[in-house]
Amino acid sequence: MKNIIPFILAIYTLSSPYLIPLLGINESFAWPAVTAGLIAVVILHFKDIKSLSIDKLTVEMRDKLNEAQSIISSLKTFAGALAEHSMTDLMAGCFGFQGGIGRYKRFELKDKIIETLRKVGFADSEIKEIEIRSQWQRGVRMIYWNAISHVLEKRTNENQINPNEPERRKVSQELSALMRQDAEDFTEWNVPTSEEMEKFITDRSVIIDKPLQDWLDDYRGNLSTGKIGRLDDLLKGKY
Repeated sequence: MKNIIPFILAIYTLSSPYLIPLLGINESFAWPAVTAGLIAVVILHFKDIKSLSIDKLTVEMRDKLNEAQSIISSLKTFAGALAEHSMTDLMAGCFGFQGGIGRYKRFELKDKIIETLRKVGFADSEIKEIEIRSQWQRGVRMIYWNAISHVLEKRTNENQINPNEPERRKVSQELSALMRQDAEDFTEWNVPTSEEMEKFITDRSVIIDKPLQDWLDDYRGNLSTGKIGRLDDLLKGKY
């Protein structure tokens, strides 16, 4: 019976970093998710602490706090792994590898995950590493390529080619061939940079008009800063 409360707190600690962003729970619940581990340790050892003599209290409390810090560190690692897994799943769904919610909502959920990680003490450098491991940016690059290829080919419909622009269509196909279109998942795609795309296109004597240049510039900015300038247009297919 005495272990029920610590057990409940431990379950809350383990599950909350994943559930908070996905369920849209208020951010104020993020701090209890971290402190629950420490509370569990204190409750679990409360009887031991009460029986200590005064001269041993400082040493024993230091040991307990060190133990609590170790547990919290482990839970933080666990939270990071859950965030990485969650972001990978969210991005995979953008390309049909998993069904469910639309792209825009997936990006909103990803932002909530990042925000929650900051609230529970992750540094920006740690968050960046999680994003890299999740391959999130690789997926963003593929979404940009969808927009750029659409504008390059001067399509009037996302799912239909433009028969009046065979040369531009050919260049688009050649660029696509550089990527792994037959990959089993998006983490295997290798999308060229904006500069590489621009050079590839101009080397084949295709004019880069303003709509295409705008998307190449937006993609270049994303690679440089990590920010998406035309988020609504990109995710909603307004090319």
